[in-house]
Amino acid sequence: MIRISREARGTPLATIDGMRLLKGCEGPQLASIDNDKVCKGSGQIQILYIAGNRVFKGMGSMQLAHIERGRVYAGATGPHLATYANGSITDDAGTMIGHIDRPVTTGELAAVLHLVFAIF
Repeated sequence: MIRISREARGTPLATIDGMRLLKGCEGPQLASIDNDKVCKGSGQIQILYIAGNRVFKGMGSMQLAHIERGRVYAGATGPHLATYANGSITDDAGTMIGHIDRPVTTGELAAVLHLVFAIF
């Protein structure tokens, strides 16, 4: 189980258990995460599509962000939004806003940034 919190070893805001993003430790399911898509709750509504390092809204209609070596940018060529390195998530000013206790896939990172921290 992967824990997402405001600081290292803090109270979890969310957890990733298998392919499920849960609120808190064992709260309601926020999303289901597959290799290339994130669906709302446990349902069929796709909210994110991941293609390599690019994150799209819904089924691929609009690019929300792209992730290059842990740095998250808005849209295709937009400004820097956040950085994910060594488990820490920092905003564009370098302030730590969150921590993930284990390595994650691009899809998992996109789900966390979008649903837990509302980065994009």
